Amino acid sequence: MALLGLSACTTGPVSQRQDSYDVSGSVTRLVLTGTEGAVRVHTGDGPVAVTEKISYTRDEPTTSHRVDGTTLYIDVDGCGKTVRHDRCDVSFDIRVPARPRSRSS
Repeated sequence: MALLGLSACTTGPVSQRQDSYDVSGSVTRLVLTGTEGAVRVHTGDGPVAVTEKISYTRDEPTTSHRVDGTTLYIDVDGCGKTVRHDRCDVSFDIRVPARPRSRSS
């Protein structure tokens, strides 16, 4: 029982921030590297839109994104370098356009 209580400990207060951005161009593939959080992908109206939710107790992780061809690359750096009880995660909510349905005549 004592181990369960210890596993929830973190060192210091948790800092949080959220960033959102749209991605222009056609995206047909998504590659995420280094993330320590949840990823939710859903369809909606408009361009590809990404919301990053970042939580950490010590060093703030960094994120970057780029499009190469039709692939969206999202990279997270810094979460794998935390000590045992530090919290560091970056979760993503990614909206992609719904594919148009084909119509038969």
